[in-house]
Amino acid sequence: MSILTLIKKEFVHAKDKSSYNNNYYKNTKRNYEIFEECDEQYETYNFYLVRGESRIYLGYADESIDDKVEEIPALEIEFQRIG
Repeated sequence: MSILTLIKKEFVHAKDKSSYNNNYYKNTKRNYEIFEECDEQYETYNFYLVRGESRIYLGYADESIDDKVEEIPALEIEFQRIG
């Protein structure tokens, strides 16, 4: 399994598109969007790359992009390879 690292400070929460446990974040440096889905049952977050109307599953982590940005500046996602 591989690790995908996201720099939390590079993301802005898209509040207008987000709802409870389903959040969108726009990367301000590279102009892409991430969809973050909270799975309360397993206490994890699933991450997807947004491409138009589609979402590509990236992997999961134990924390949100918004969690402890100053204390933990990078988010490490367990990258899932499909196929």
